[in-house]
Amino acid sequence: MSDFATAAIAAARAALGLLGWPAEIFWQATPADLLLVLEARLGTADVPDVAALKRMMESHADGR
Repeated sequence: MSDFATAAIAAARAALGLLGWPAEIFWQATPADLLLVLEARLGTADVPDVAALKRMMESHADGR
């Protein structure tokens, strides 16, 4: 599985499972949006796979 796919799955699990976001909110959010909310809700130490989310943000500079 690609790094992107792994990060996308982790992001979806976090948004849908931890935050309770509906799918349409998840798909409208940027990785930066998700990271900000997860850090606010969980604290930086507990955010799942921050490195993968940051790599996703870097590889998609337009935020999508």
